[in-house]
Amino acid sequence: MMGPTDPVNGETSLAEAFAAPGPLHGVAALARPITAPSPDPRPLPLPALLLMGESARQAWVDMAVLIVILAVFEWVSGVALGEVFEVVFGVPASTEGPLALEVQQVILFPTLFLRGLGGVALVALILRCREQSAAALGVAGSRWGRNVAMGVAAVIAAYGVIFLSMGLLWLSWPGLQQQMAENSRRIMGVVPRVHPLLFIPVALLIGVYEEVLFRGFLMCRLRRASGSWTFAVVMSTMVFTTLHAFQTPAALIVVAILALVFSLVTIWRRSLIPAIVAHTLFDLSQFLLLYYTAGETWT
Repeated sequence: MMGPTDPVNGETSLAEAFAAPGPLHGVAALARPITAPSPDPRPLPLPALLLMGESARQAWVDMAVLIVILAVFEWVSGVALGEVFEVVFGVPASTEGPLALEVQQVILFPTLFLRGLGGVALVALILRCREQSAAALGVAGSRWGRNVAMGVAAVIAAYGVIFLSMGLLWLSWPGLQQQMAENSRRIMGVVPRVHPLLFIPVALLIGVYEEVLFRGFLMCRLRRASGSWTFAVVMSTMVFTTLHAFQTPAALIVVAILALVFSLVTIWRRSLIPAIVAHTLFDLSQFLLLYYTAGETWT
């Protein structure tokens, strides 16, 4: 029985021979390819924190909106807490003298919680308006265990860089030790001495809020707006350090080192979780160090 013929010259074509019933039927489907299969043409998904679906202009607008609303929120919440404090305790929050420190310590934690929750809610609202998920901040739902471990490693690395940097500076900066001691006194004058267990949620809140704001939101949008990770890291580090200006110049060097370490680990891991863990552990360890070294001098 003859196979299909070519309509032009009457000869059987190879393709028709493989397709037609007979001894060769099905051989082509079972044969292994001679060459390697072509690679998957689908591109690998880019990390959401690269914000590829957002334009540079939108990134600048997002940052401007955040800064303006946060400034207004800080002012309004500060006035509101001051009024509540005066009504409850009968003392103006703007009082001066020795009582001023006591007032600041009493309202510090409520202020931090109000600022933190309000800031995170504002960032979430901007993400919702842009139709973005928490992954746009680097908060992904996978590899949590590995990212937490990287956070522990990051805080150890940060301490190593800090000790090395402070050691080198100490050789050429005679007043370094006095500045660090003065910084501890400033912190103890503002932060109330509470049981370490009570400070854990405070450290966690600060870690989440500041990392979401400075690394997850600000740094990633600076990169999207400028197209440069270097620019984004430098600028976000400068802003983060400036907002800690109540500390001494020597302590601000430590703050800048922390910001750089948190930024680099976020970029490397494409996740904000390691930075949150490292930030929380650093603040908690610093509190414990002051708690046990200052003793009763911290009132």
